[in-house]
Amino acid sequence: MEDETQYWTIDELVGLTDTVQKGEVSHQGKLVKLQWCELVESEEPKAQVDDSLPEEQKQEFYVELGKKRSLAMIEKANNLAPEDITFTAENWDKLPSTLKYKLQNVMLGIKSEDFLAG
Repeated sequence: MEDETQYWTIDELVGLTDTVQKGEVSHQGKLVKLQWCELVESEEPKAQVDDSLPEEQKQEFYVELGKKRSLAMIEKANNLAPEDITFTAENWDKLPSTLKYKLQNVMLGIKSEDFLAG
């Protein structure tokens, strides 16, 4: 049997930015629901790091930028599917950092054995 390669159409790719993606992440023996939406470039948080900063400050800058990007993806999905809101900007900072890293990995498409597609 011949393996049939699938290709995205431009309309499908553009449609991803208006599609709410959902999933669940396993954390300490329980599941956590998550929804997010892909961003277009104009929705991405804008920032520029000063290359003269010490490495530690640059790293803090990129952590903060990643947080802003994740929250933008979550808020976009929350606006499109308000009935399924789990996380908001108000409760994100209160989450354990290990859980936030798992959730961010899922949103960024990084494989994780803890992610269950929804």
